Amino acid sequence: MIEVPAVVRRKALAADAEQWLADLDDLVAAISQQWGLTLGRVFQDGTEALVTEATLADGTAAVLKLLVPRGDDVAAHEITVLRLANGEGCARLLRADATTGALLLERLGPSLHDLGLPLAARLEILCDAAARVWRPAADAGLPTGARVGTSSRRRVAELRLARPDLVCGLLLGNVDSRIRKVLDGQDRADAAGSQQRRKLFLFRCHGEASREDPGPGIMLGIAERGMMAPG
Repeated sequence: MIEVPAVVRRKALAADAEQWLADLDDLVAAISQQWGLTLGRVFQDGTEALVTEATLADGTAAVLKLLVPRGDDVAAHEITVLRLANGEGCARLLRADATTGALLLERLGPSLHDLGLPLAARLEILCDAAARVWRPAADAGLPTGARVGTSSRRRVAELRLARPDLVCGLLLGNVDSRIRKVLDGQDRADAAGSQQRRKLFLFRCHGEASREDPGPGIMLGIAERGMMAPG
């Protein structure tokens, strides 16, 4: 029986995906047989998906990722992004099935957290990776309507000049008040501007926000002059 991490189980229950949890063992077995996979340990720091080690028949080390179904084309969009990136700045997509939300990815090795790198070094690496992934994808069928939050009116003007389709909002106040506004729904921004180079603005960890290092399993909102960040 698959040991589903507690965070992933709560995410599935919140998404009314109880049946997905009930069928997960059969789904994993079917995909493993179809794709010729030998599975290893389950990664316990997943938040949006069941993620487990996998080895292909030829010995290639991989990762099997099964997204919690949410009914909003999340799997299809993630597959599209990974195919467009083609391993540039992120793990390479080896195989995918949008119907089941299954993704087979190359295995990259230990996480930055497990490597014990200082937080500043991790932020530099993550920003560089995000910059390599980010590219125009106007005809890829991905959702639009992104919102960008920043404290700089000049940056709003620059962003609107470069991307008229973006909705820009001012995030005023200190870091604590900005985080509070986002959490309270006053500012629903998908990115945050910063006057300091590669400044950490907001950690999103299991639905919570913190200015401290949250450890593994996090989604980082990092901004540099309006850089769009994963949310």
